[in-house]
Amino acid sequence: TPSRRSEGRPPRDLPAAEALRAGWLDRVCSSVAEASTAARRSAQRLSAVPAALLETCRSRLPAATVDAALVVMGSLHCSPPRARRERLVRLYLDSRARVAVVQLADAARSNCLSADLATD
Repeated sequence: TPSRRSEGRPPRDLPAAEALRAGWLDRVCSSVAEASTAARRSAQRLSAVPAALLETCRSRLPAATVDAALVVMGSLHCSPPRARRERLVRLYLDSRARVAVVQLADAARSNCLSADLATD
């Protein structure tokens, strides 16, 4: 059976434990004090997030597809620019023959996936 999440909104009479199992809730608090503590923690975490990142998330998420979500998530990760040096990934394209070749050139790491290789 499809999960309730795929149906859009949960029914109003859904018990908290079932909503938690279905993924509609991250946690269930058993008291007002526990809920207040959890809310304060969430507010503290959100206040530490840069405003530009929150704006990007608000305007571009939720994404319509998983692929679109992955693109948005990748754009949120800002890494420092790589030092100028020889390229680790090269692309050769023959558009007439409709053939492309991707060549990995990180012999020092046996072309294992690394941050530098992925960035390139």
